[in-house]
Amino acid sequence: MVSLYHKSLKALVLHSSLALDPDFGQPLGLLWEKLWHRQHKASPPPGETSTAKKKRLKKERLIAKNRAFKEKESYRWVEAFQKVNKLFKGLEMPDGGLLMHCDSCL
Repeated sequence: MVSLYHKSLKALVLHSSLALDPDFGQPLGLLWEKLWHRQHKASPPPGETSTAKKKRLKKERLIAKNRAFKEKESYRWVEAFQKVNKLFKGLEMPDGGLLMHCDSCL
């Protein structure tokens, strides 16, 4: 995943899945990519106290925790695996198989 991050900027994020030779680790090519962006978070209210901030963040964490898995960022790795698996379904694989590497960085 490649991202340009700054609090005031909206960034594009690119999740990539790379095929690697399982014996030597040599890159074979990209298998799948998805370009997306995070939703902009609202700014905290002006003059927010530390107690109010703790309550607001606790509420945000609870909402995130209860979000459906398919709506979470981590689902993109499952989506990548499913798409790559579909690409190679029915193809003859080498004895060592195929190594897929997904990475993320901010």
